[in-house]
Amino acid sequence: MKKILCFLAFFGFAFGLEISELAHLKVSEFDGKFEQSKNIKNFSKPIKSEGNFTFKNKELFWNTQKPVVNSVKISSEGTFALIDGKWIKSQKDYDKNLFLNIINFDTDALKKDFDIEVGGEKNDWEMLLKPKNIWLKKIFESIKIAGGKKPKSIKMLEINGDTSEILFYE
Repeated sequence: MKKILCFLAFFGFAFGLEISELAHLKVSEFDGKFEQSKNIKNFSKPIKSEGNFTFKNKELFWNTQKPVVNSVKISSEGTFALIDGKWIKSQKDYDKNLFLNIINFDTDALKKDFDIEVGGEKNDWEMLLKPKNIWLKKIFESIKIAGGKKPKSIKMLEINGDTSEILFYE
């Protein structure tokens, strides 16, 4: 029995992945393209969109190109929509820090609101975020981020049965 426990402990240590091993993902700027799909419970077809994004100077610029053109900026100052060439602050109070922390891979900030499980290898990993604060528990069942050298996808499972998935590529 001791041999089995020692083997399992060694196996977990040798092949487990720690959050600290993903520190290379936290960058000050990056950009790319995205495809987003929202599956609403009791609807047969998902709502899909695609576009490009830029994270720079602690701001996320999210530019949807299809099916409609729409630009959003998320910063520590709030959420803004680009209307007639001007950034107009949204009246809705989205949790801007949550999105910025996920995009910037700020695990120290995420640990405050989520229990975090990490698996896989350095270049093929998954991170599962399970909310621990009451407000987020009312919205999300979990958020799964997967990737390699960079995040490749984010999948959000909502309490109401809806799911959202974002795929990133260059």
